Amino acid sequence: MQICCLGLGCCPGYRLTPLVVIRQPGSLSEDLALIAAWKPRFMLSLMEEDDLASVGAPVKVLADDLAALGVEWLHCTCRSRTCGRPTKSSR
Repeated sequence: MQICCLGLGCCPGYRLTPLVVIRQPGSLSEDLALIAAWKPRFMLSLMEEDDLASVGAPVKVLADDLAALGVEWLHCTCRSRTCGRPTKSSR
């Protein structure tokens, strides 16, 4: 029997507090390393590319860093409350 697990979180590089999501400078690489330590099959993101860039997690950085950590990345952008097809993968 195969057991599945789903981990959910805010954008890497940010911290969720009881009232707000705040940017944690320098934590993007630490967060990606923590994700890789879980040994996920893949990481899924839903934010648009310009939104990722505006929060300090540009697509190229995510793709390169996740690939270096051996994590496949599936980027399915949600636009106007509809999800699109996968646009990026690190493998």
